[in-house]
Amino acid sequence: MPFIIIIVVVGLGVLALVLLREQQQTSKMITRGLAVKRDIHFYKYIATFITNTRDFAAVCSALDQAVFNEMQISSQPNAADGWIKFLNAGKMGTYQAVLQVDGNRGDRYAYSFQFLSWTGPSGEMNKHDVLSGNVLLTAVEKAFITLDPNAGFERERMKIK
Repeated sequence: MPFIIIIVVVGLGVLALVLLREQQQTSKMITRGLAVKRDIHFYKYIATFITNTRDFAAVCSALDQAVFNEMQISSQPNAADGWIKFLNAGKMGTYQAVLQVDGNRGDRYAYSFQFLSWTGPSGEMNKHDVLSGNVLLTAVEKAFITLDPNAGFERERMKIK
């Protein structure tokens, strides 16, 4: 019986340390301006950016590749067809995302960003991938704001099966 109690206490201690480390890493990224505080399920939403920027190659160039390298996010741009795919192969799961041209919105232009798929132990993004996805979405937001300080943002929940 005492052996089981020791195992449970050690297990809870390890879990607390892991959660504290993840929280510290998230706080560090927020402090560095690489992530923002978001709803934990932000990856289940489509983000639409409405901007004056019509040059998709400029959007691709404005994305901070150093941040992607740091977070192990690879990107595959196809400026001619108006999309860029992102892939993160995390420790316990992966996700794919895409930024694509959405077309005209009156006198402005729209781009949509969404996570296409993610895998994790529970069917949700795991904590590391949520942080990486937050960094990715923040980098996309910053690219649009850099190109057009008046860029707008809308979000809509995806229909997930």
